[in-house]
Amino acid sequence: MRPFHSQLSSTTAVFAIAEIKAAVEVFDRGDTNVFDALTAIIVAVEAYQGSTRSEPRRDAA
Repeated sequence: MRPFHSQLSSTTAVFAIAEIKAAVEVFDRGDTNVFDALTAIIVAVEAYQGSTRSEPRRDAA
């Protein structure tokens, strides 16, 4: 089951990077201020970190 987890992590990382890039582009266009852009980036990073944390695994019997 490791490949599925790895693929899920990769997909999640790509989405997080896309959200960060979108926040930077909105800031560059002048549609938002720096605080809102940084908040969007922080939220994307925290969402990524939360989705990649694995639950403690139990040893096989």
